[in-house]
Amino acid sequence: MPDPTPRILFAAPDENLIQAFYKAVPKDEHNVLALNVLDQPAATVVEYARTSSIEVIISRGGVAQFLCEAQKGDPDPIPIVQIQVTSFDIIDAVREAQKISHNMAFIAYPNMLEGVKKIMDLFDLDLRFVARSSPWDCLEAIFTALEYKAKVIVGDARVVKMCRENNIPCIPLNSGEESLRQACSAARRLIEARDDSRRETRRMAAILDQLDLGLMALDREGRVLYSNVLADSVAGVGKKQLLGLDIQQIPLFQGHVAPSFFMGSMSRAMVTHDEDKREYVACWKKTESETFGIGGVITLSVRPEGPIRPQADRSNGGDRGHASRFSFDDIVGTSQALQKAKAKARKYAQADAAVLLLGQTGVGKELFAHAIHNASPRRNEPFVAVNLAALPPTLMESEIFGYVRGAFTDARRGGKQGVFEYAGKGTVFLDEIGEIPLEMQSRLLRVLQDGEFMRLGDDRIVKANCRIIAATNKVLEDAVRRGSFREDLYYRLNVLRLDIPNLNQRREDVRDLAQTFLKKFCVKYGKIPGRIAARTMKFLQEWEWSGNIRELQAIIERQVVLSEERRVHLDEAELRDILKERVHAVQAGARSRRLLSDEAIRLAIEEQGNIHAAAAALGIHRTTLWRRLKKSGQA
Repeated sequence: MPDPTPRILFAAPDENLIQAFYKAVPKDEHNVLALNVLDQPAATVVEYARTSSIEVIISRGGVAQFLCEAQKGDPDPIPIVQIQVTSFDIIDAVREAQKISHNMAFIAYPNMLEGVKKIMDLFDLDLRFVARSSPWDCLEAIFTALEYKAKVIVGDARVVKMCRENNIPCIPLNSGEESLRQACSAARRLIEARDDSRRETRRMAAILDQLDLGLMALDREGRVLYSNVLADSVAGVGKKQLLGLDIQQIPLFQGHVAPSFFMGSMSRAMVTHDEDKREYVACWKKTESETFGIGGVITLSVRPEGPIRPQADRSNGGDRGHASRFSFDDIVGTSQALQKAKAKARKYAQADAAVLLLGQTGVGKELFAHAIHNASPRRNEPFVAVNLAALPPTLMESEIFGYVRGAFTDARRGGKQGVFEYAGKGTVFLDEIGEIPLEMQSRLLRVLQDGEFMRLGDDRIVKANCRIIAATNKVLEDAVRRGSFREDLYYRLNVLRLDIPNLNQRREDVRDLAQTFLKKFCVKYGKIPGRIAARTMKFLQEWEWSGNIRELQAIIERQVVLSEERRVHLDEAELRDILKERVHAVQAGARSRRLLSDEAIRLAIEEQGNIHAAAAALGIHRTTLWRRLKKSGQA
């Protein structure tokens, strides 16, 4: 019966050590392939081992060191078992050298020399120590030893080979039989452990293949590490082709899932199988800390009966997502100001009262709202967000409270749920609460005070079981004094108040944010994130961020898009140019809005026929136009 394919390679520095190895470890006991690799590049030896299905390499000294270095950065390196050079091996070599001369030199790598020095301190010998660091400095080390007047040199196989070529007396540092046996035993234990691990992996794979759920594990770069049978079937790619494939290259996800889907700690999306058109719910969960190289897990389940709303559709001002997309882990930064805000928000998450988030534009108020919901007991219920500033007053009431059939012209047959009803026992996030019209504030107050409301056109009371989180970048106290915001509503909302620090108050977080955004947009646009030079980082940290995190994110995305290189390094000069353009554009926009007359606005609406077209014709946002109409009394 032929021997099985060797799984252990003994990468020896010379033929003598191979003979000693086979003497200590008989071939009939262990199937080990032994090769003299002294003159072979380490990368070549590793490549040979891989193609030969070698699972463990035994080696010694410099050869072992270079085999380890050749595999740096390899996600699955071949384990290297190093043969230990014992004190007895060193003493034996020195005794042999003494037969030639007591004036000797010991040449070795630094890690071995430390041990040799400790042993030789016990003997009264005229012994010089010469360190070497690579295969190419061997001759230089020998010349250094000769300058010390050494008459005999003790060293490894490469030193001995070069000494003999130059007729210099030398003694090889050999490994004893016990060291060779111990190395072989250690290699065998590694093989057995890998076999046990493979058996356990196959057992777990068999269990996971029985699930009525597709399962994929990805590494930190978004490549597939594992998939069960159902995931293979749904993905439409064979397992051999699927493993190692970038998730964005799998047809099932192309066109259905944006790269940002994998940025948060949890995400959910609908994907459709191209062949049978069957719909699946794809859920992504990032691992808390990298375990066995796993960056996150995707589950695929058949779409249940009934409507499933998209994760984030903010058209017409409404985010109809039914699950929070972010957690506190997604709020980037370690500054004291941010940590204080996060700590308070975590406490608020466990309460059930209304939360009022205050902060400048772009500080991440919605991110905090998602995180509070996701950390609350309501986390498995819907999270419904609505941007009040983006809703025209004529639509705001019906969007928030819903309506019944016939409530107004063009009302849907069967009516429509409002956000409070749709949220159920979840959370409603009212962004830009300062924009809610005064006439609607009393209805919102009733929801907060009594937990009930009525749809438009209905006389039936509906219970509101949701929690409310509101946010604004305005000073509501000023609005209360002006009479544009109800005092009683303000106090109902301001139960759990959270002031979110702006970016200028936590400049130390700019570093983490910049690196996060650079990686995010490089993934989005198929590029490789590079470095951020210290000078560039200093510039970013000293800039006055009027637009806060949103502004920082925007300029980094722009540089990634404009970069001609595949590897994108943030450049101070380019960032300065982008920021100057933005400043000039903001200043020009502010001047044009101030010069825009009420008459010009009225004429634009008459000519265009609707608010959206008029805003586009005037070169301003529709929200700005609504505010101007409201201020001038034309709304």
